[in-house]
Amino acid sequence: MTFFKTLKWHSLAQISNSKLMKLTILIPIIGYMVLFNENIVEFLNLSQEIFPNEGLKSSVNEGISRLYYFYFGLTFIGIAMTLYQVFCPTQVKFSMTPRHFVELNIRTLTLSQIRGHLDIIKHFESGKIETGVISQLEKVIQNLTHESNIPDKEKLSILASDILYLQWGVLDVTYNITRGVVTWLLYIGIIILTIPSLLMFLKVINAYFGI
Repeated sequence: MTFFKTLKWHSLAQISNSKLMKLTILIPIIGYMVLFNENIVEFLNLSQEIFPNEGLKSSVNEGISRLYYFYFGLTFIGIAMTLYQVFCPTQVKFSMTPRHFVELNIRTLTLSQIRGHLDIIKHFESGKIETGVISQLEKVIQNLTHESNIPDKEKLSILASDILYLQWGVLDVTYNITRGVVTWLLYIGIIILTIPSLLMFLKVINAYFGI
């Protein structure tokens, strides 16, 4: 069983399309300006010299370490979100299910536009579709083209639906390496963010049971 598998674009979209996740793109810049600001670092060092209390020092150091965990965790997530925004196909990004994608596009499609969608499939499919499927779809388009100047609406609708579903499915698994990188950056970022909570949990267990 694979626990850490590469997510498809629609799964990444469900995570990444929230406003909160989009804001993480700014974390590497803002966090760096705050955490690695010389004035702030000097202030923290000075405060520990002025108030040489061991408990205070421990609390300050613990607080700083937590900030670093949050910074690096959110930085990994921010990089993942940046790559997602650049590489995720817009068809999947804004239509997270194939049904929604079909419903948005099918009503206004002409035969020439259907050809365009099939060209997109041919460009990205790279062996993802069974042999002969694309050639069959091309034959259907040719037959509709030769039937009359105005293709049968029902046949056109069925053809458009099949091609749109196929296109969405192909685009959902494009850029496999990039998807893998985005997925693992998210995994790493989330794991780093959980470390402070895990350390606190172990600290409580240690204090309670005296381990």
